[in-house]
Amino acid sequence: MSVADGIGESETDHECSTDSEKAPQLADPAVAASSLRFFSRRNAEHDIFLGLRAATLRQLAKEYRELPLGEVETLLHSDIHEERMLALLILVLAVRKATDSTRQQICDFYLANTRFINNWDLVDVSAHHWSEPT
Repeated sequence: MSVADGIGESETDHECSTDSEKAPQLADPAVAASSLRFFSRRNAEHDIFLGLRAATLRQLAKEYRELPLGEVETLLHSDIHEERMLALLILVLAVRKATDSTRQQICDFYLANTRFINNWDLVDVSAHHWSEPT
């Protein structure tokens, strides 16, 4: 079951290749070094930065929008900053087209995992999507 289908059991045979195959190929060490200096270490002292740009993460989110929720959760719990950002971008894409009940489930999932949303950019990209639609 994907995030877009609502909260439920993830597919056990689905392998997440976002970080194991694509991310290292797209990583830029110079961007990673810059990110280490830019982001607050107080809130994210153990964060690892691969050096993926926001545009690249947004494209990956579109490619992996059907990722099972269990795998999105794995990304969200990662020490790699860009994997957490990717998880949030996938959730944002899912919530935009979700039914009311699925939207509530995604919101509940987001709120249950806020301890992993530990830097301003992660909050900025995601927090405003959890209010009621206008």
